[in-house]
Amino acid sequence: MLDFRILTFLDLCKTHNYTRTAENLFITQPAVSQHIKYLETEYGAKLFYYRDRTLTLTEAGKTLKRCATVMYANCRSIKDKLADCTVTKRQLRFAATLTIGEFVLPPYINRYLLSNSGASVSMLVENTSVILNLLRENAIDFAVVEGYFPQDEFRSRLMQRERYIAVCSPSYPLKREVSRIADLINESLVVREEGSGTREIVERVLEEQNLHFSDFPLINEVGNMNAIKYLVANNRGISFMYESAARAEIDSGVLREIHLLDFNFYREFNFIMLKGSLFSDDFESIFFNDILAGGR
Repeated sequence: MLDFRILTFLDLCKTHNYTRTAENLFITQPAVSQHIKYLETEYGAKLFYYRDRTLTLTEAGKTLKRCATVMYANCRSIKDKLADCTVTKRQLRFAATLTIGEFVLPPYINRYLLSNSGASVSMLVENTSVILNLLRENAIDFAVVEGYFPQDEFRSRLMQRERYIAVCSPSYPLKREVSRIADLINESLVVREEGSGTREIVERVLEEQNLHFSDFPLINEVGNMNAIKYLVANNRGISFMYESAARAEIDSGVLREIHLLDFNFYREFNFIMLKGSLFSDDFESIFFNDILAGGR
């Protein structure tokens, strides 16, 4: 069982407010202060200081937060592990980013569930920042993400490298012969909303070619990949997406890839867990040997 003063510390890391932490834990504000003072004495380091009236973690506090987060996750995992001993049904709790969760993992999960009748899964589809916090809070066992994550905090293993491609409808009337990305700037563009990871990829590639979204005459922003594919299939413009997101439509002739000589971009999809997790080897084995090994 985790020391209750560590739980107070972790809650204060979230709230940055002694009063709110006291309310969350149903204790008094002086008790919160006593718990923090005890930890500072125990570890011989100041954990918080005030900057511009805001409670801020010291470097020692940040280190303790990382360690305590892993400790908390392990305590929850032990409890779940012991509970598994009393039931025959095992549930995996994990999360994935949008493309991975919607287009890559479902066939693997289907095969896994067919082969493991006593198993069940709970998969959340969220953005990377939300997923990292879910891991820190032990709300999930592991995650599969695209893009950046703090490697000093999370253990990772490469799942696959995914190609990013340009697509349009087979009947879409391109305004000129296309061989390079610059040949597309006269076309209408259908893309994810600003701030999305898939849009950032296109922005980066355009910048490398000294191009920008503003070079396209018409841009439609859509926050759902299936909606984007529908609009592109109905000749509303071209788009860019992971090959796995478009594979079914390409194979069925609903979409076609626009082959570009200067657009050869791949991104990693990584399995991640908190470093120091007691059961990281178990979950990694389940994911790679049971789920992925089943194939599509």
